[in-house]
Order: sequence, then structure tokens, then C-alpha cells
Amino acid sequence: MSPRGRSELLNVTTVLYMVASLLVSVGIVIANKVVLNTKNFKFPLFLTSCHFLVNAVFVTSMQSGGVFVRKRIPLWAALLYAASSGLAILSCNWSLHLNSVAVYQSFKLLGIPVSACVYSLLNIHSLSWRMCFSLATICGGTLCVIFSEHFDNIWASENAGDDVAVAEYVSHGGLLVGFCSTFFNVFDQILFGEISRWYSASTMQVQQATLLYRGLFCLLFVLLIETQGESPVQERLRTGDLSLFFSIGVTCVLAFGVNIISPTVVARTSSTTYQILGNAKFIASTALGWALFPQAQKSTSWAAQLFGVVLTTAGVAFYFWLKTANKSSKRRELNFSDEFVDIIRSGEKTATTRVDKFQKKGGSIERVGDFVPGMQVSATDQSGSTFAVIKVTAVEKRMYKNIDDKLARLENLESAAALKTVLKKFYKDLNDKSELCVVHFKVVQAPTSPTIELKKKKL
Repeated sequence: MSPRGRSELLNVTTVLYMVASLLVSVGIVIANKVVLNTKNFKFPLFLTSCHFLVNAVFVTSMQSGGVFVRKRIPLWAALLYAASSGLAILSCNWSLHLNSVAVYQSFKLLGIPVSACVYSLLNIHSLSWRMCFSLATICGGTLCVIFSEHFDNIWASENAGDDVAVAEYVSHGGLLVGFCSTFFNVFDQILFGEISRWYSASTMQVQQATLLYRGLFCLLFVLLIETQGESPVQERLRTGDLSLFFSIGVTCVLAFGVNIISPTVVARTSSTTYQILGNAKFIASTALGWALFPQAQKSTSWAAQLFGVVLTTAGVAFYFWLKTANKSSKRRELNFSDEFVDIIRSGEKTATTRVDKFQKKGGSIERVGDFVPGMQVSATDQSGSTFAVIKVTAVEKRMYKNIDDKLARLENLESAAALKTVLKKFYKDLNDKSELCVVHFKVVQAPTSPTIELKKKKL
């Protein structure tokens, strides 16, 4: 087990998942670029809708077969996220169509400092001067890549005697779409986090619950904006361009792989390992973009872009190192009665039922309703000493009257009646209509503490 921010299971299976994640994540960027530019397919919005709809078919089939468990999310939340996610991915694919792979990736990474600043302004996260320095490094690196290509496009047009006004128009369009993709992605990330917290859903559950809505949303944009009612593949069907349809099919398979494999890697690795993998994806896709699409890479901007990539990679690595260290030092706490210490450490008790926002003696408020799957929490005893680190696996809301024997057994009790009796000891005003929050967890660290050992001897 890892002492870092998230429980880590590094074995052969995890390494294979990481390799697969690297391959599909880099592969889909390159495959999309081939379809949009090499194959001269000028419909990035249609391509995105294909990804969503094919994924929706696959996921629905797997849910019907019992491979995935369906998570219900209210229609309004699903539609809101579908609109947000659709705009984010549509703008990303459009940016990839207009810009090089290096610039496309730089616009995506520019979202890191933008989202950090937004969270800071909302007083959700604070930024130290070292974090600000790392974020400024990311900004400097990404902007170096972006603007070196922008000015090089214009200079190349001047030297070639092309229409400079047209070159500026195209290059400015790439910048505009790229910056829009950055801000749409940041908004999508914030909204995604809030929906996951509101409905206690994991990354994969939210993605699966909204795939069909996102596909239909993108298809609407295709019909209204991109094709204006005409079929984007009609001409290619007439010419018999089967290689294009094969390429689109490959991108759909890779998109499905990204949606399935990436959440699995997140669950099996620490935040540090996952961010290292993310940097590897950035470097690999950028290098492949330079190698496979040399026409998009001008010789005069090569050195500046290489410098920008190195600077960005260093800034991202430094920022997430600081963020991981900050998380481990400010882990949330969940207090337990001393009678539960041993059965939690041994794994016999894997759930705790609480009243959210309960005012404890002394006036402090205990909040558990904002816990989300994957969060690591310090389990403390009555003296405030940490006796274990637990990882939240699920969070559910339940009425007091709906407590059953299954939940009682998760709490290491014999029956629902026994659990209700225990809860009454801590929450005297409970009734059948009281809403409770059930936090499911597993122990990821159970360090041997002299304080704990002394208590055991006394008992």
C-alpha cells in the first residue's frame, strides 16, 4: 500500500492497464488527427458524436450483461453535464483540427492553471507561492508552444508569398477555438466534480450515465451548425472511400478504450503515479505529432516548441508533487468511538452510518455528505489519534426506517435493530424520517501506533 495520496496497487495487471491507457490515450489523439487532416474529413463535431453514440451502445450492452452497474442521475443533471461535456470535447476536436498536436495538447494543459485559479477565487483551494510558481511555469511553457506556432504560420506565409490575411485568419481561428476549449474543459471539470459529489457517483458512473445524452447533444450541433442538415459522409460514400470509415471506426474503438481503461487506472494507482502517466501521454503524443505530421511543424518554431514542452512538463510535475504533498498533510478526519477501533483495523467493519452536518459537543460540525468515492480519510479514535487511513468506496443516503440487516452486517452488527440501537446512542433525536449518510470504506493503512498498542493492553 502506498503512503501517498491514494491507495496504490502496483502489480503486473496495473502495469498492463497503465500501458493500455497510454496507448489508447495517445492513439486517439493521433487517429483523430489522421481523420480530420490526413483524410481531409472536415467534420470534427460529427466525429465526436460518433464516439459518444458508439460508446453509449457498448456501455448499455455491458450494463445489460451485468458487467457495469447502472447509476441513476436526475435528467436535468445529466442534460446539463451532457451540454458541458459536449462543448468541451467538441471544442477540443475542433482545436485538434485547426492546430498541431503539440498546440492542441498545450491548450488542454493550460486548463490546469486556469482551474487552479478558479478554485482559489472560489475559496475552495488555497495556493501557496510555490504552487503559483509551478502554475506560472505551466502557463509559460504552454503559451510558448502556442504562440511560437502562431507567429511561425504567419511568417511562413509571408516568405512563401501566400495571402497573409488568410493565414492570419486561419491562425487566429485556431487560437480562438483553442482558448475556448481550455475554458470549456475547466467548466466541465468543475461541473463534473459537483455532480459526482451531489449524487455520490464515481468517474465511470457519471460518464456512463450521460454518454447517450452527450452523443445526442453533439449530433444536434452537427445538424444545426456543422453540416446544416446535410450528411457529412454522403460524398465519401459516393466515392467509395472505405479507408475513411475504417479510420473513424478505429477512433470510436479507442474512445471506448479511454472511457473504460482510464477510470480503472485512476482507481488502481496513486495520484503521483497517475500524473506521471499523464506527463508521459503528453510527451508521447507531442513527439508522435511532430514525427507523423511534419507539415504542421515549421523548422523555425521547433526549438521554441521543444523548450515549451520541457517547461510545461516540469511545471506540471512540480505542481502535482506539491498538490499531492498538500493533500497528504491535510487529510479529512472521521472520528470513531474506541470500541470500533479494532474491528475497523481488522476489516470487520466496512461502513459507518452518520447524520450529515451533525453538531457535536463543543459546537463542531461533522460533515460526511460531501465525501466521494476514492477520498482518503484519517480514522481517529476518541482521543483524536489516527489509528488508520480509510478509503471511501461508496456513499449513500438512507432513511432511518430503511436500515436493514445487510447494512448492519457491514457495521459488524447482527441485525438492523442492533444498528438502530447503536445509532440512538450517538443521535438521540432519530426517527423513521431521519435521513442518514452511509459511508462505505476500506482500510488502506493501519500503522502500528504506541498509543493504540497501549490501549489494547489496558483493554
